[in-house]
Amino acid sequence: MFFSAVALWGKGVTREEVENVEIRGNISIPDYQIENILETRETPNSLSQFLYGINPSLGSPPVYFDSLTVVKDAENITNFYKTKGFFKAKVGYKIFHKKDKYVKILFVIKEGARARIGKVILNGFTNLPKYFKNDIDDEVKFDSTEFFDSEKILAATKNITSILHNNGYLMSSILNPKALIDTNRNIVNLTFTLKLGSRIKVADVYVQNQSSEENYVSKKLILEIADVHKGDWFDESRIQKGEVRLYRTDLFNSSQINIGRVDSVKDEVPVKVVTSLKPRNEVAPQLIANNEDNVFNLGLAVGYSRRNFWGGARKLNLQLSATAQDPLSLVSNLSHIDSLFYGYLDLRTTVSQPLLFGKSIFTKLQLYYTVQNRRSEYFSNIYGSRLSFDFSLPKKVYFSGLTAYMRAERSVYQYKESYIQNLFNSFISNTHPNPAQQATLDSLREVNLANFKSVGSNLYIAIDAVKNATNDFVFPTEGYTLFFHLEDGNNLLGAINSIFSDKFSRPRYIKVIANSTYYPELFSTYRSTLGMRIRVGEIYLIGGNRSDIPLDERLYAGGSNSVRGWRNRELVPVNSSVNLQTTNPHDLEAILLRNFSPGGFSLIEGSVEFRSKLIGNFGGVVFTDWGNSWIDFKYFRWDEIAVAAGVGFRYYTNFFPIRFDLGFKVYDPDYRKSFFKKRIIPETFSFHIGIGEAF
Repeated sequence: MFFSAVALWGKGVTREEVENVEIRGNISIPDYQIENILETRETPNSLSQFLYGINPSLGSPPVYFDSLTVVKDAENITNFYKTKGFFKAKVGYKIFHKKDKYVKILFVIKEGARARIGKVILNGFTNLPKYFKNDIDDEVKFDSTEFFDSEKILAATKNITSILHNNGYLMSSILNPKALIDTNRNIVNLTFTLKLGSRIKVADVYVQNQSSEENYVSKKLILEIADVHKGDWFDESRIQKGEVRLYRTDLFNSSQINIGRVDSVKDEVPVKVVTSLKPRNEVAPQLIANNEDNVFNLGLAVGYSRRNFWGGARKLNLQLSATAQDPLSLVSNLSHIDSLFYGYLDLRTTVSQPLLFGKSIFTKLQLYYTVQNRRSEYFSNIYGSRLSFDFSLPKKVYFSGLTAYMRAERSVYQYKESYIQNLFNSFISNTHPNPAQQATLDSLREVNLANFKSVGSNLYIAIDAVKNATNDFVFPTEGYTLFFHLEDGNNLLGAINSIFSDKFSRPRYIKVIANSTYYPELFSTYRSTLGMRIRVGEIYLIGGNRSDIPLDERLYAGGSNSVRGWRNRELVPVNSSVNLQTTNPHDLEAILLRNFSPGGFSLIEGSVEFRSKLIGNFGGVVFTDWGNSWIDFKYFRWDEIAVAAGVGFRYYTNFFPIRFDLGFKVYDPDYRKSFFKKRIIPETFSFHIGIGEAF
């Protein structure tokens, strides 16, 4: 009897795992939206279950069949369809028990007709001021052909409440919108009822410093930055912007604007600005890790900061930094460190302030001196200044960020002898000179190639506009971004020079770059996403010699944020169509520089990347990149577009991902040698480390 009881008990606890969950009949709503509301999930594979048994953080437990949960899921699907206007929807289910202790669940949906929005009635809105009543009217202007969707109704309610709170009606609220369903006409009539309340003003504004540091920032200045004043109508959005401005000053360890209790008699609300100051003087070392210039940069810096420099919340920063670019190339080729090393040494003085003429315009002035070493290409000395203005844009403006800057710069590029020699040899092999020209070339061999240099002064004026409409900054799964860069090179300097002189030797040009990313809503989980990117750039020459455009202003493809099968700046145009009618060696030197100095003037590139968070904060990607740069778009050819593919590994922090990508040259327009005849590394693969996603 004992053994029989044990056997029966063991048989009773045998549980079936959910092998598959299928949805049929959903025409208007995609699978992933329905799957998000289901409690029933498919059981993970055996490997994931095995890893879970070792450590729960490495895998997932089995999912067992529960008939009550299936019934609840069918009800959830029905209710979800009703929120989308399908009030006649019916949901059934079928359960298939399999012999191997697995079960398959099928949900069958009959959607029925979808209701549209009919009349919209507003109660309690008649006494609102006209200057923002139009904004509220726009929120409830539903098209009669528009389908009912409770999410849109709730979003409109939230937006109306926000408009009211931003215009002094702090105690206002919208009662739950009523939806009257007309089943005969299949429409929904909506009623919004406003509980307005009194219009509230800001009472006294207090400042509280919670830090033990010297109170080197006056209360008056803190209030000026927060931009919250006694007697103003209460504005919730203004409070939020004030907190952002306080944070951007870098004066505070923490800053917060708190709202007190509303005085219903005086219709006022007190406001308190609570701050904790950072040390006024600070010397600190820094680790530099970024992806500037489409390549991973790693270095060290030491900086001195003085906060509230000359008052006005200004900040003075002195920084000395040394950075190696693409350090992986050094590790893998230590025997060629002299030719492979490239990086920069930078000395920079920065003064920044959060306000300009009392307006919220973050202003920054920089003076800098930079020494660069670009592998075996060139050595440069660059010094200059940069004045930038970062504007705080209203909510109704399409773009979310706008920056304007002016930069004056003096640069000296000293080309390396080995680089010029290689280009010279390539030039000769592709030119086929006649005997007279050959004599000229022979004379050029006697020239000291180490004297090849480019020197120039330039003035740049640029505007950057950014739009971010994604649902997450770190791991976007839907939405898009736009970036536009418009730069004037030397046109203003040329106009000023023409007043005093007829000669102006520097190139004048316009530089345009447009970049866009798109994340379609494809997946049922926020742990996977598909991203697409396209970037186009062009430098339009207006006057002067294009070869004198500084190398750092030109367009390059290849690198960790570009076509990842190539290293940084490897995809550049080579133009060997040179007229050899000149006989002067000095002129030939100029021709060599004009046609072989690195960088392009036209660019197009793009990417498609699948990203997935696999386990915890660890993720992986699969990508395809394509693109190249040209001397001019008129030289564009489809067979010159380089194509790369690869895989990558990610670790997602709360602020940014750390990434490791391995790119493979699928198609190399400059080296069409058979794959099987290439050396695997470096002729085929390129490895990249980066901070943040590639796009």
